[in-house]
Amino acid sequence: MPNYVTQYRLVDQVVQRDWQERTEKPLRIIGSSSSVANGLAFYLTSQPSTLDIDNPAETPWVDADRVGREGMAAVCPMPEPRCMGNLELLLAQYPTATTKEVEIVRHHWIGHEPSVRYRIAIIPPL
Repeated sequence: MPNYVTQYRLVDQVVQRDWQERTEKPLRIIGSSSSVANGLAFYLTSQPSTLDIDNPAETPWVDADRVGREGMAAVCPMPEPRCMGNLELLLAQYPTATTKEVEIVRHHWIGHEPSVRYRIAIIPPL
């Protein structure tokens, strides 16, 4: 699986905006596959904990009770079927979640990179 490292900052901007549209509380948890969650957590100003939705046992500091209390944002690159499937399972537990799809393209002085579609879910805190 690619790690999508060149797009973390751009995805972070969308996640921050979507989170702030749903709640005034700080974003405390970011969920995704391991590399994406860790990469996004680096750029998020609230310094959230990570939840590896592909292997939750690797991130025992986040459980269902904590997600229910604090809410979370979850992000999956749509070309990653495992992440997308686990995102669907996660969303089934939180009926107040909202989702959207975005296409991210990183532009730079020599052109642009291929675009990637992401699904972003916001699970608001209680």
